[in-house]
Amino acid sequence: MSSAEELDILLINPFSWIRDGSPAYLPYGVLYLAGYLRGKGIRVDIFDANTDPSDPLEVVSRKSPLAIGLSVLTGPVINEALKISREAKSRFKDIKIIWGGLHPTLFPKYVLEEDSVDYIVQAEGENAIYRLMGALLKGKEDFSIRNLGYRDKGNIFINPVEDSLIDLNLSPLPAWDLVDIHKYVANRFFASRVLTMNTSRGCPFKCAFCFNQGLSYQRWRALDSGNVFKQLTYLKDNYGINGIQFYEDSFDTDKKRVREFCDLMIASRTKVAWSHFSNIIYCEES
Repeated sequence: MSSAEELDILLINPFSWIRDGSPAYLPYGVLYLAGYLRGKGIRVDIFDANTDPSDPLEVVSRKSPLAIGLSVLTGPVINEALKISREAKSRFKDIKIIWGGLHPTLFPKYVLEEDSVDYIVQAEGENAIYRLMGALLKGKEDFSIRNLGYRDKGNIFINPVEDSLIDLNLSPLPAWDLVDIHKYVANRFFASRVLTMNTSRGCPFKCAFCFNQGLSYQRWRALDSGNVFKQLTYLKDNYGINGIQFYEDSFDTDKKRVREFCDLMIASRTKVAWSHFSNIIYCEES
């Protein structure tokens, strides 16, 4: 979290209640969103309740943002998000509260039945929240924005989800500087100073047990190998890490991308160990 006191929007990652003795994972949803908004001139900061013991409402009071955006998964974190939203509405009457993330994407109408939530953003939030903030900063509302859900005269409206998705390779770097990144460094089984990276979105599969099968808008796409290597090198050079965990649904969907990334690591003699999640169909004995 930065020291800037005047904000347009404060992005909050609520406390998740999940602890295994390890440091929290970097909240890439809000990190990428903050980087995008900042690149568009929106004054933004991040509060991660998983690493910062401060009272979220005291942070809101100090920063005085026009809006707060909460990243909400389905699970116990909902109760934390509701608590923050209700207390914020009670204390700061004019503040706008926006929910994004998996839960409002899967259950938009249900979330908007909560009076303390003004808007929800389904699916990817970058463009929708940028346009919404542009309207709010002018003292207006724009109900034409795709991915947006809202209430108007007591009725709930859910707009269609945008078909076109942002090009990850043209997006700014995640806003790592807006969090205390050292609190996310972990000692894992393969390296002593490990951070997570997220280099792709979506999944090509429709497994019945996974939330992705219900997201018709979602399709797999990724940073190219050069940008993956660029981000890894940045984290190594600036934070002294010696390991990366690629924390995403399917890192190796594009084998050519993975091979190119490996070639870059070998050619540069970059000494960073890495691990990733994979589908068994992508594994080869060789």
